[in-house]
Amino acid sequence: MTEPGRQPPRPRIVDAAAIVWLIALAALLTTALLTALDYVDVRDGVTDSFAADHPATDRSDVAATVDAIMIGNAVVALLILAVAVVGVIRVRDRLHSGRTMLAVDAALAVVVGVQFCLVAEPVTEAVGEVISFLPLAMAGCAVIGSALLYAPAVGTWLDAAPPHHR
Repeated sequence: MTEPGRQPPRPRIVDAAAIVWLIALAALLTTALLTALDYVDVRDGVTDSFAADHPATDRSDVAATVDAIMIGNAVVALLILAVAVVGVIRVRDRLHSGRTMLAVDAALAVVVGVQFCLVAEPVTEAVGEVISFLPLAMAGCAVIGSALLYAPAVGTWLDAAPPHHR
């Protein structure tokens, strides 16, 4: 039990959640780096796959769609990264909104992870099989990292924060 007026120590589960989120972000950055390093091959592979699935669609339209998807993935990856960093900082600063931010970010990470795996399937030869695994690992770690923050010890610790932190 904590003495009156003394703040309880941060539960270790908060640090564990931050580490799991860092692993998720490392998987996200590795996926982005692998895609960027072989960008032309990835773009061409996805374009070829989409064109084969939609032969009646003009090749330039397919290429424009692939460009939009790749740009969208990059923007959303940056958004996931930024929100995760801010969310972890806010949780460590004992603000309830941090874990809410991370829960929403984890949901977005799941959607993006699954979408990226589906889109990147035809380019595993160019980038490697890891491109099929990393986005799902990122999503899984994001969910686990967020779930850890809803442990009762974390809620108690956040509730015991000084009033200006709430």
